[in-house]
Amino acid sequence: MPHTSGKRGYTFFISLTLKHFSPKSLHLSEEKRIFAEEKLHSAICKQAYIALAGIINPETQAPGLQEAREKLKYYSMTNAERHAYDEHVNAIMIQNDVLGNARLEGMEEGRAEGRAEGRAEGKTEEKNSIALKMMKGGMPIEQIMQFTGLSEKEIKSL
Repeated sequence: MPHTSGKRGYTFFISLTLKHFSPKSLHLSEEKRIFAEEKLHSAICKQAYIALAGIINPETQAPGLQEAREKLKYYSMTNAERHAYDEHVNAIMIQNDVLGNARLEGMEEGRAEGRAEGRAEGKTEEKNSIALKMMKGGMPIEQIMQFTGLSEKEIKSL
């Protein structure tokens, strides 16, 4: 939809519509052609006024109507308001991007920490398993401590 603002916008919209949907393309008498153009012009003006003035009932639902309302609000803004709005939207997009990246970095860091903890637990379980086998094999606690790095208390608690 072309950018329209104020009375000049109505005129542009109407002239664009008349250019593409003109009764001139129909083979009518001059009188009927003028009458058809006036009716079309009137209908277009009425629809443009209704849309631009926001007369449509807020509860009215139709496909694309909400988007049209949002665009109407946007194009009804002054250049300064539109610029401020665009800057606000850009700031929100940047903030969402930063938060998304931080979330991904946090997840990666959490995975790395989880893997490190898992490896440490695996090593401890392996040492305990080896120490238990050594004890069952009758090896002295001093040697088990030397080979596994476990304390006497840890070995006895197995």
